[in-house]
Amino acid sequence: MRSKVQGHETTARKIAYQVALCYQIGFAIERNEARSNELLKESEYAELDLSLLKAKSPKYPHDDSEWLTLQHLPSEGFLEKQNTEKAISQLSQEARDLSLALGNGHTLTLNVRNQLAYLLGGQGRYNECEKVSQQIMDTSLTTLSPESLHTLGSMGNLGVVYTHNGRLDEAEKIIIRVIETLDRIYMPGLKAHSNLTETLRYENNPYLLTCLNNLADIYRTQERWQEAEMLQKKAFDIASATLGADHPKTLQGMVNIAATYYSSRRLDEAEELYLEVLKSPSGVLSAQHPFRLTVEANLAYVYSGQGHHEKAIQLGMQALDARLKLLGPAHEGTLISMDHMTNTFRKSKQWEKAKEMCMQLIETSNQILGAEHAHTLDAMVQLMKIYFDQERWTEAERLALQVVNARRKLLGAEHLATVDATSNLAEIYIKQGRWKEAEDLHMHVIEIRKRLLGIHHHNTLACMGDLVLLYISCGQERLADAEQLAFHIMETSVRILGSSNHDTLISVKNLATVYQKQGRQDEALNLMESIKQLGSKADHPDTLLSEHIPQAQKTSQNNDPLTAKPTDSFRPRVTPFQSSSTLEQIKRTRHFLRRKEKGLPLKPL
Repeated sequence: MRSKVQGHETTARKIAYQVALCYQIGFAIERNEARSNELLKESEYAELDLSLLKAKSPKYPHDDSEWLTLQHLPSEGFLEKQNTEKAISQLSQEARDLSLALGNGHTLTLNVRNQLAYLLGGQGRYNECEKVSQQIMDTSLTTLSPESLHTLGSMGNLGVVYTHNGRLDEAEKIIIRVIETLDRIYMPGLKAHSNLTETLRYENNPYLLTCLNNLADIYRTQERWQEAEMLQKKAFDIASATLGADHPKTLQGMVNIAATYYSSRRLDEAEELYLEVLKSPSGVLSAQHPFRLTVEANLAYVYSGQGHHEKAIQLGMQALDARLKLLGPAHEGTLISMDHMTNTFRKSKQWEKAKEMCMQLIETSNQILGAEHAHTLDAMVQLMKIYFDQERWTEAERLALQVVNARRKLLGAEHLATVDATSNLAEIYIKQGRWKEAEDLHMHVIEIRKRLLGIHHHNTLACMGDLVLLYISCGQERLADAEQLAFHIMETSVRILGSSNHDTLISVKNLATVYQKQGRQDEALNLMESIKQLGSKADHPDTLLSEHIPQAQKTSQNNDPLTAKPTDSFRPRVTPFQSSSTLEQIKRTRHFLRRKEKGLPLKPL
């Protein structure tokens, strides 16, 4: 360093002084007061000057402070070398040093802790991430205004971490609190806005969009599709009115709504909205742009769900090849495309291609993210499902156990992802005829889902339905238990979900199977006929179910019980509301804004 600045004494003194500051406070380097004092002598500053500068340094938030010119290099260097553990260790040590030197409420301390929380969350270490995020929020609440954007941001971040940790009620409460504060302080009249003109007043606070979408994600996790769509539509309205019809945030809002359509099995609407996004002339939709590749990968997933496997494979492979060239094999977007293609091959029963893609995904995720990262474990679940579909029970069991143990360690025994993995293991035990072990696991899963989601939640009822199938498999001695539980599930599903709901129809079919096993053929056939009538309603999304009813009747007559497959990350259901109007409103809004941007005559929305 000295050789490079030789002949520039003023520059050398300034550099020595800045390095002394780093040693003094432990920023980007281990704290060392002795070395700091040596450098201070070279810089001709006294130790008192350093203390005075620290005392005068402003608290969070900053504008143009000298502190922000000190670059944080070590953790960035570790990340560039894909050594996340060293980066986390570096940031943890630095947060402790800065806290001692400057206090918990200083901007540098908060910024470093934010980086640490971000890294921990990216590694799927959500319990540790929650502790750091909680500390950031607590500090912000005590050292800053409770209504400052920085405090609200820390609260919103903690809400997102709560979501990952399965604490959905707490996540919902904290994010609603943030939105209500934004409404009251920064955006009066948010709840009352009803047209595009009124949304213009929110253009100076883009954080609102983040909060609305975070809350919508919570509702999607809870399968509260209508509430999720309502919030996403509000975010779209704000983005389109303030940023324009083809701004990346506006297009992302459309993608979010399409994802909700997909999750709630409204596949045709999801397809139409993704295609609408791809029509945009925005620069983010150029042929090789990552955003376009994401949209195409999502559209391929929709095609797969519709049973259009050839279209799904063609478009999905196109997106994967482009991501490999543009982003490289280790990028998260590439890994997501590989996961999508694994699932697409699996759904089209191309087992070897699915297995090959999945093995490659696991190997890459393991190398880049680690064996216990959430994405690596998700890839292992995909491989487990492939083995399950091929009736390779021993291999499926080995993977299922590995995932359960890893998720228990990483997330805790009662996290929803751990519960899903436990349910998958129970289904494998059923296939192996290990009835007692399967029943114990199912009872454990049901109890946790009752506590976390409620007794009437779709996923709770679905797991109870799996237990019915287990009782059927056990033979005559458990049919009375199967009947009692199946009737309870059907009755609850009709009351909560509606008689035409997909999952209600499955519960009716399960009860019909119990009746058939008990020799009550007339009652069984009556129930199957009711399923056919409900499932064949015109334009009803559950019509597909009726196509499988003749096969279900034949299976029952052959005394082969209905069986369950391992659970996916969610079991989507269709809620009893119609919202095709949202899609039409989006199209009209975009048409209106484009004409406005071009100065063309406008028609009322």
